[in-house]
Amino acid sequence: DKHASEYDQPYTIGDIRKGRGKAKGRNLWLLSGGTMIRDHRGRIAVALRDGNAADPFRFTNIGAGRCNDRFEAHCLEEMVSEFVLCVRQKNAGWVQVQLQPPAIPPLLSQIREQRQTIARWRITEVPVAGLLDWRRTSVRRIRRVRRGTKSLQVRWLMEGELMESENLQGYVVTDVRNHTTEFRLCYDLDLHAYRPGDVEIFSAEGTGYAKWVTRGYLRSMRKLHMVTPLLAVVP
Repeated sequence: DKHASEYDQPYTIGDIRKGRGKAKGRNLWLLSGGTMIRDHRGRIAVALRDGNAADPFRFTNIGAGRCNDRFEAHCLEEMVSEFVLCVRQKNAGWVQVQLQPPAIPPLLSQIREQRQTIARWRITEVPVAGLLDWRRTSVRRIRRVRRGTKSLQVRWLMEGELMESENLQGYVVTDVRNHTTEFRLCYDLDLHAYRPGDVEIFSAEGTGYAKWVTRGYLRSMRKLHMVTPLLAVVP
């Protein structure tokens, strides 16, 4: 919205979110993309939002945002820039995994400096020793088409002419209140080579706190209220 004056268009992101983005008689919606990350046990990675979010202090899946690039690349970039995966190696201690070279994810050490919630989290015996390429770890990426997923076609136009189209398979949810179509690529991580206590995840956004949850747990979740001090929100 703060850059709207630089562009010749009759609407802003705020207008579209509130349902006021009708230009030339068209009903416009925002497009948000990201990934739905699961581990080998079928659990989903979620992160706790902070007080600046549209839905403060609630859990959401890690890695999503408004589309500002080719859509599949945008979804993967959201994951790499927000999902922080750390594993404990036998001889190297805790290391942070680089999920998608050459993109460099934010370092956990930097995230901790900005977020009290995870400043004193469990990884204390050995500091996270930089990045480890996922191909040199026991982490495997498995992308699958899941039951309940839908096909989404994104058509890129310039002055009304079709320039490119993308066809993706994933989860589609319409957020009517915010006039946004939410899309998530399915992204599975095979972490079976590690013991449960040798895997930790964090988020580069919100409070920084993240965890794996089951689908049953998600169905039972309610709004989480913040308490003082901030560290008290961490189970």
